[in-house]
Amino acid sequence: MREKLHFILTPRHPSQIYEALLEGVLLFTILWLVRTRTRQPNGVLTGLFFVCYAIFRIVVEYFREPDASLIAGFTRGQFFSFFLIAIGLAFIIVVKIRNQQSAPIFQPL
Repeated sequence: MREKLHFILTPRHPSQIYEALLEGVLLFTILWLVRTRTRQPNGVLTGLFFVCYAIFRIVVEYFREPDASLIAGFTRGQFFSFFLIAIGLAFIIVVKIRNQQSAPIFQPL
């Protein structure tokens, strides 16, 4: 009986719970702490969201069953997450460069 059920019911990770904890609770906590505890220029929080979400998505995708064919050894979600990391880093880099260029040379006392 157990062998017959094994072909029908395969054990799997509860990836939805992993996603809820990482992409929901942890991501919200990180963004909330950065927003309330540090002073960041506009755009940094957006870039941080893109980067953290993509990293958490890549991690969770290891526990999910792939829903499509692999692309270069990665699932489709992992593959597209790399682009999201690049976009997030671009947001952060552009904001930091603009912030340095607009900073006054002499700081008043």
